[in-house]
Amino acid sequence: GEAVIDWKALPDQAFSSGVVPIQTSKGCPYRCAFCNFVRDRRLMFAKPIDALVEELRAVSECGARYVWFVDDNFRLGAKDLDAVCRRFVEERLDIRWMTMLRADTLDRADADLLRRAGCVEVQLGLESGDSRILKNMNKGASPSLYRRVVKRVLGAGMTCSCYFIFGFPGETDETALRTRAFIRDLESPDLDGTLMWSLFPFSLYPLSPIYEVEERRKYGLSGYLREWRHDTMDSARAMEHAREAFFELENSCPVYRGDNLNMLLDLGAKRRKEFLVRRHRLSKEALKRPLGKDEVRNTFSAIFSC
Repeated sequence: GEAVIDWKALPDQAFSSGVVPIQTSKGCPYRCAFCNFVRDRRLMFAKPIDALVEELRAVSECGARYVWFVDDNFRLGAKDLDAVCRRFVEERLDIRWMTMLRADTLDRADADLLRRAGCVEVQLGLESGDSRILKNMNKGASPSLYRRVVKRVLGAGMTCSCYFIFGFPGETDETALRTRAFIRDLESPDLDGTLMWSLFPFSLYPLSPIYEVEERRKYGLSGYLREWRHDTMDSARAMEHAREAFFELENSCPVYRGDNLNMLLDLGAKRRKEFLVRRHRLSKEALKRPLGKDEVRNTFSAIFSC
């Protein structure tokens, strides 16, 4: 059931960062093969919209400016996202928010309405840009769906943070290169929104479907956590693909959860994107050589002098 939080009873320090985590649901109805989250469907629960609105109003009155909905899948992927957004707009909630969503949920949603409802960042677990690997993962999605949804989010001016996994069983150099090309294709300098990403080598977790004996046998999979191998790749090669992808991406940037959201959003869409892209270029240079203070200062001076 629902754990009710009395937000107004919390000390001021709980709101000092301006960002408050709120959970709108528990559990997940999906069964991605790499995931070891709660497997018991009886534990699933979605918070009623009236209770959610009341909670958002409470944290706003306590000084929160942003809400991070920490669900693995916002409200369990309910098909009423547009209705929820319309309710947020009607209630005039003075909150900007970010959340993890399924691509198929977004495919049915109005991206402009999502933005007007206060959403500033959509997080998507895409995992791969290769159809066969997505099937192995039991994602129930396709690269064409992902491409369509990401472009729609970026076109509406929101940040789209995408998560990718390299090395899942069945992965080859060819499929990994396909994912890398897919991410490059998602970069959209002409759209207002910013593409951000996190790149992970596959980890073999106990209790995940892929950890089961029959699945391991099917792929010749052995190892544990971050050190593994299967018939077509090992963990070291997966890490190389993630590293190479990091260096070849030019018009997007990694996810940094310590960012100052007020500063970024106040920059506006064009300058925000330019700031993030320049930071990523500097990060790549910093991994090759020491950077001077003047170089760093000059990289950003034009953005903040506008």
